[in-house]
Amino acid sequence: MRSSELKRLAGFGREGEKDFEGTVSGLQIEGDLVIRDFRRRINRRGLPYGWPISVYTTPEALWGCGHVISAYAPPPNRRSGSSGRSKSTSRRPQRQS
Repeated sequence: MRSSELKRLAGFGREGEKDFEGTVSGLQIEGDLVIRDFRRRINRRGLPYGWPISVYTTPEALWGCGHVISAYAPPPNRRSGSSGRSKSTSRRPQRQS
């Protein structure tokens, strides 16, 4: 959905709500809205004109529900209290005296 259409449908504009950009930024920060593409408007002759306009979508529509849900999956089981490395294999450089 183009940003101009989203703005109109969400009730932002001259007589409507204010701070469309702030609201959209908040949704992007939370991961609820992503930019899918940029498109230019088309004039009466069928030629593109003006600055490109953002086309927004949800992450689920872009990548699929399964992929988005997998981002929230719990990490693989690890033994509690263990980082998985023994002290002797630490990657920290050893101090020389």
